[in-house]
Amino acid sequence: MNDSIPVELRQWADAPYSLIETPKHKEGKTGYTDPYMEAASTMCVVHNSLLRGLNSIYVQGPNIQSADYTDFIGYSLCWHSVVHEYHTSEEDQFFPDIEEAVGEKGLLDSNVQQHRSFQSGLDEFSSYLEGLAGKESSFDAAYLNGIIASFTPALCDHLRSEIPSLLALSKYGVKLPIEDLWRKEGKRSV
Repeated sequence: MNDSIPVELRQWADAPYSLIETPKHKEGKTGYTDPYMEAASTMCVVHNSLLRGLNSIYVQGPNIQSADYTDFIGYSLCWHSVVHEYHTSEEDQFFPDIEEAVGEKGLLDSNVQQHRSFQSGLDEFSSYLEGLAGKESSFDAAYLNGIIASFTPALCDHLRSEIPSLLALSKYGVKLPIEDLWRKEGKRSV
């Protein structure tokens, strides 16, 4: 990177959608804390990766040259695929595993409902990009950013609120093997 460019003029992938402070950092903790803090902080890092990817699409889209449209569209669809697979895995495996361990079906339904709150925007995102197959030269970054702006309030709210939702599970203590379930989720979704 060229360090002669003033910091305020550099384009980073941590805006316009701000990253989430990990619970460990927020509490000034280092090293191992407890299973719930560890799982929530790791989930936060995953969410920040999703946000950085989205920010890179939003910020860099208007700067992409037509020769790079196909690659950028592919990159953007990969981001969509990661978000889709991550939330599908949560709904199909991680959340049900938690609910089964604590014996409370529906415990994480609010998280699933949040997924629904931005799903139509994600569908529009992928439909627009997939619809450009064979006509990539029609790519319109401003249009794509409009789609992104339509679903990010709900997406960002979800990504932020899922962290305290996971921390709140600490009330189950050792009854819930959160580290094992989170590790299993990580292997499944990666």
